[in-house]
Amino acid sequence: MSGPSFITKNRPSFLLDGYKIVGVIGSGSYSTVYKGIPQNGQEQFVAIKCVEKSKLSASGLENILTEIQMMKLMHHEFIVEMREFQWDEKFIYIILEYCDGGDLSTFIKKRRKLPERVVQKFMRQLALGLQFLRSKDICHFDLKPQNLLLITKPTLTLKIADFGFAQFLSKDAHRTSIRGSPLYMAPEMLLKKHYDAKADLWSVGIIAYECLFGKPPLPSATCQELVEAVQAMVPIEVPHGSVSDDCQSLVSSLLVYDPAKRIGFEKFFDHPFLDLEHCPSESSYEKAVKLVQKAVVLDADKNYKDAFTVYCQALRYLVPYVNSLTDGVLKRSCYDKVLEYTKRAEEIKVVLYKFDDSKLAKNKRTQNSSKTGDELVEDDQQSFRTFKTISLI
Repeated sequence: MSGPSFITKNRPSFLLDGYKIVGVIGSGSYSTVYKGIPQNGQEQFVAIKCVEKSKLSASGLENILTEIQMMKLMHHEFIVEMREFQWDEKFIYIILEYCDGGDLSTFIKKRRKLPERVVQKFMRQLALGLQFLRSKDICHFDLKPQNLLLITKPTLTLKIADFGFAQFLSKDAHRTSIRGSPLYMAPEMLLKKHYDAKADLWSVGIIAYECLFGKPPLPSATCQELVEAVQAMVPIEVPHGSVSDDCQSLVSSLLVYDPAKRIGFEKFFDHPFLDLEHCPSESSYEKAVKLVQKAVVLDADKNYKDAFTVYCQALRYLVPYVNSLTDGVLKRSCYDKVLEYTKRAEEIKVVLYKFDDSKLAKNKRTQNSSKTGDELVEDDQQSFRTFKTISLI
């Protein structure tokens, strides 16, 4: 293997088996991340994390080895994938999936703050990534917007990155060493108390708050000011009326100083704001198809009350799935089915509840005539959230 002939921030130039270096993505205290192209004929970029061994302490080297060990286990759509790793006498090279959208921190700064529906999408993806990590007994311990990378094509996707501080940690194990970035660090970690996996959930709360409001909940000029705010347990409030009740509930339950009272992983994954059950996937589509088939049979048998319920259940799976499609022809075909089931459910609702909303429906069709497919499906999703609140008793 040939190692770097020289490395500078402005002029990357080194030979690495199988890769051509074309630019610099970023750099840290002991590593630089380069943009590369595989030399096997594939025009697909990769990110190459080049770690200089001489700058690593013993614990730093151990962290790198642990990071590589973990990433060999991780193959998930919301976690940055390690393609391979190489090394020589001076450097360790970690070849990673390339994310063309930069990081979440830059994404937020460009927009000041994000709409709740975008935050919901990112939080769902982050939660699914964390759910996978928990299944592998892995805690990240450095969750922050800078370590959440984005892919823009074929659709905007968030991926968890940088496992330099991550640890294998059973649910009963505790640690005391400080890991991560103070602004996103759980209170128990910042104050050098025992901490466990729930430290990651505090970080998720800080990230969600920053996405929604464009700033962290405990802004401070220095680390000492932050420590004092945490010691004083300065109240963290999500402004009423600024977000939905479900969103406020999730963020408030994450940003609890006492880890014993903070929401746990099971309740976090089950939270209605995330609604992971209805996230788009092949299995969610299969569930939608079975429910639609059941609804059609109930409808034909004139069992309208149950038919309405099952149509709504089906669309809760189907709408997110259609929104996630990138094939335009397939998306349009599925979208037409969504409209068909939506229309039928609206007709049944009128029959069941003697509520004549034909004028409302007509106005909605007029307003929708200039909208895109994505906007239309989002409107349908909102209408079925309303349907869900109707009592069928």
